[in-house]
Amino acid sequence: MSYSDPEYRVNHFANMASARSFGTATASGAAGHTLTDVCELPKFIKRTKLSAVRLKVTTIPNAASTGLIARLLNGTNTAGTAVLTTAALGATVDFTMNTSYNTFTAGAEPTISLVGTSTASAAACGAYDVFFEFVEQP
Repeated sequence: MSYSDPEYRVNHFANMASARSFGTATASGAAGHTLTDVCELPKFIKRTKLSAVRLKVTTIPNAASTGLIARLLNGTNTAGTAVLTTAALGATVDFTMNTSYNTFTAGAEPTISLVGTSTASAAACGAYDVFFEFVEQP
């Protein structure tokens, strides 16, 4: 038996944001990076399941930014996490996806938040291209 609408069986790939700066530290110390909604991402038109999210480093975080972790959010729930501090220029970093929260409702906008430490209040967090692999859901 075949599925009546093959659209839902196809993975789609998209560059959701290009060379987006993830901002700068707001303080020094452990609370240096507590940034929310660090880059603008589009809303999903249909109910959508993210199977993978990848960041490509276009500007590396400076040396004062340490322990950077990006969180992909579905509302207030963490849909995935990625460690950014050790990424080299041009490298890709995959999010570890949380399958409990990786399906977004129609009209939902994923957000990326950042946590980490800093030795300076204006430490740059880097810039990234954001790629999604997704499947639209019925």
